[in-house]
This record gives sequence, structure tokens and C-alpha cells, in this order.
Amino acid sequence: MTSILFNYEAIENDKTLKTKKDIEQEFKDLKFIHQHPPINNENTIYTDIRLNGSFNDNFLITLTDDLFINFPHTLFIPHNLGDFWKFYESHKQTANILIDSRAINYIAYAILKYEDDVLVYDVYTGYCVSVYAFCSKFFNIQTNEITINQIKQLFIAYLLFSVFIKSLDFEWNTLSIIKCIKSNDLKINTSNSINLGIFDVLIDYCKVKTTCDIRTKHIYYIIKQFETYFSNLAYQPDTAPVDINNEWKIKNIQPYEFLVALTVLKNNNFKVEHI
Repeated sequence: MTSILFNYEAIENDKTLKTKKDIEQEFKDLKFIHQHPPINNENTIYTDIRLNGSFNDNFLITLTDDLFINFPHTLFIPHNLGDFWKFYESHKQTANILIDSRAINYIAYAILKYEDDVLVYDVYTGYCVSVYAFCSKFFNIQTNEITINQIKQLFIAYLLFSVFIKSLDFEWNTLSIIKCIKSNDLKINTSNSINLGIFDVLIDYCKVKTTCDIRTKHIYYIIKQFETYFSNLAYQPDTAPVDINNEWKIKNIQPYEFLVALTVLKNNNFKVEHI
């Protein structure tokens, strides 16, 4: 008969002894493991995404076919922002997508949605450049001093003050708007307020010297424009605004009314998408 040898020193070591509760928990753990089939890496918890610039094929989104480009490419001219989104989404995981540096408003929206995965073809140098290199040249700033989120806020302000409400004559000053953006970010980092955001930047930047009578229809119009151009609707092919290159219809709207509309949007927690 074979004898069984016990290691009494091991038994006396309290690290090898387990309570009834410990044993029951181990049993539950083993039971749980065997009740659930093993999962292999065929169903991963991440999406395989390739970066813009890592493909063999190239598409160039431009406004007009007037360029000589010395590398293989296919041109695409969008009719509106909806066309732009459809094309970009259809090809962003199969080809490099470059945007003509003159198509500023499309670049702005692309950066808002795709951040620094956007590539710009500089028509004046013939080089493909990053978001940071493009913004450094376009805004005449040192982009190593601002983050991609601050760049996105800068483009929101650019679209508003240089395109959509240009005739309201809010003076565009890049350094001033960046100062407002950085100051607001500091407030966010040092407070618990959930209502600090892009509207604080815009309100801080809009220096309105005189008030006026407020017409409700003007406030509603500005709010509606924000819904069209800056909510989630603006980033869907079927609901994106048709015209992003011209001013809103603000002929009789006063700067003070625009400022009031910003305050209403802020106080009602309007979300500017991708900010």
C-alpha cells in the first residue's frame, strides 16, 4: 500500500489554510468561469482604425478643378456639406483624404469632427500638411502652444465672426480670441461649473457697447441657426446645412441681440457638437 506523505510545515503555514468562506468563494468563481464560454480575439473590444495618410490611394476635396498635382489622386468637388460628409465617411478607411487649403470652411468642419486626423493640401507650396501646420499658417500663430480642442474652439469663432455673422462687425482678432479660449479653459479646470464652455468664450469676446430693443424673432432665428450649423444635425449627411460659405440672413439683427441669443443658448445648455 502506498503511503501518503503530508507536509505538516505547509499545513501549519496560515497562508495555505483557507476558511469555509474562502473555499465557497473560490467555488463560485470556478462555477462562474465554466458557465461562460471562453472568448477569443475574433470579437475584439476595439475598432481597427487606420490613420489618414497611411493608404495607397489619394482623394483631394477641392472647390474647383484648377490644380496641377504631381502625385496620383482623384478629385472630388462637394456641392454642400452633406456631400462632403458622405464622401469623407465613405472613403476615410480606404484612402487618404486631402482637403484643398482654400476650402477653409470645409477644413473647419472636418477639424471639428475628425480633429487632427485631417490632412490639408497646401496649394501654394504643393505640400500635404497637418492640422497644426495649416492652423499655424492660416491664423499666424504658434500651434505648439494650443491644444486640438482649443483649435476647434478657434474655428467655431472663425466660422461665426468671419463668415456667418460677418456684417455684425465684431472685429476679428486671433490673439484676443485665443486669450478668451485659454482664460475659459483655466476657469473650467479650476471650477466645478458644468456650464462653462464655448459660449463663455464667445460672450467674453463679443464686446457690445450699446444695447437695443430685443426682438424675439431675431433671438429665435439665431438659436435656429445654431441648431442647424453647430448641433449634431450639422454632421449628418441628410441634415447638414446646405450653405456654409455665406452669411446668415441677419440684415436687421443687432450685435446686442446676438449677444442675448448666446446667453439664452448658454443658459439652456445648448451643446455645440464636437466641442
